[in-house]
Amino acid sequence: MAGFDPCTALSSSELQNLGVSGESKPYNKQGEVGCDYEGDDLLLTVLKAEGRDLAAWEGRRNNFDSLTKNDVGGRQGLQGIALGGTGQGVCNQFVDAGKDSLDIVVVLESDRVKDTDPCAKALEVAQVVEQKLPK
Repeated sequence: MAGFDPCTALSSSELQNLGVSGESKPYNKQGEVGCDYEGDDLLLTVLKAEGRDLAAWEGRRNNFDSLTKNDVGGRQGLQGIALGGTGQGVCNQFVDAGKDSLDIVVVLESDRVKDTDPCAKALEVAQVVEQKLPK
């Protein structure tokens, strides 16, 4: 993942199709480096978790209300809702990248929580970004 840049992974047209506009804002917390993107109805964060594979996230299962295996463009994935986050409009989509992983976080605006599934949106974003990951 050394050559993968979360801040340039999505083109402006891809961002627009995903409902996000504006400039990316760098993010660097707790060993994860990436970018925040703001949309009208959501905040999207694309992070690379170097040295943290899917097994590492599964090992932190007690930090999630739910953590479910899924598939993202032929890669293994995990979809998670943080502990206490059910119904709050927040979802993480993790994507396998060998010894590393990609972490897509979607946070919905409060007025969108009832009619939008944050995990479906996180998977939609992950399917676009996954194509840009090193094989």
